[in-house]
Amino acid sequence: MYKFLLPTDGSQNSLRAAHSLLKIAKSHVEADYIVLSVYQGTFLGGEAALASIERNEILDYARSSAREAVEKTGAILKEAGVEVKELIKEGDPGPVIVDTAKSLDVNQIVLGARGISKVKELFMGSVSRKVVHLSECAVTLVK
Repeated sequence: MYKFLLPTDGSQNSLRAAHSLLKIAKSHVEADYIVLSVYQGTFLGGEAALASIERNEILDYARSSAREAVEKTGAILKEAGVEVKELIKEGDPGPVIVDTAKSLDVNQIVLGARGISKVKELFMGSVSRKVVHLSECAVTLVK
């Protein structure tokens, strides 16, 4: 069975990718749909920049944001009658997306070309760029 992986950060580009996936998937009578959000345990310059906030509070917020992104994006597919598997993982988004695709034997990754943080992209590189370079399966970028 063909498997699609739809990484999301809840951004408008991620939601556009969900709509595009529905169009792409019409050619696959049977397919599995996996919506993934990856949160980072340290961000915004690391823990030192957020010394006044407890690490657990930061992680809870990051997990909650990832859950919201998965639910929001998954809802688009569910409204179209598609059964969705939802995943939330921690780590560096690019490599985690690629590792997840490999471990689940995904045939195609469909993701937004840009996510929420343009500033972060300047310093760390874009998630989509990492996925394109590291992935062993087909990758479709949606603008």
